[in-house]
Amino acid sequence: MEQVDTSALIAQWMRYSAADRIRAQTRAREGDLFGAELAVARGEVRKAAALLLQQLRDDPLGAARLMHREAAAIWVAYLPLIGFDPVALTYTRARTWQDCARTIDPSLPIVQKRLDLD
Repeated sequence: MEQVDTSALIAQWMRYSAADRIRAQTRAREGDLFGAELAVARGEVRKAAALLLQQLRDDPLGAARLMHREAAAIWVAYLPLIGFDPVALTYTRARTWQDCARTIDPSLPIVQKRLDLD
């Protein structure tokens, strides 16, 4: 497996988190409160993933496993029509945790598949 540049990844996720906060403010200003909530959810997970990787800098695979466990703990089976918003937020968090984990270790299995409304 390729060595992970933890410092670069931590910095990238912190930048993404900051961009998500700005995106959330923009969406809220435009009246898209749900879009703002989704951006906040992604930003919170990215920041948490960055801090976790920083804490486990010497064990990035261990950090990836913990991120993967977070995704697996909250995965969503389907997106309902009634009660969609909170489930979609959980789905977004699970996908973001999974994406962060798989950035470090692409061999981790997909636990939160892409869901469609079909």
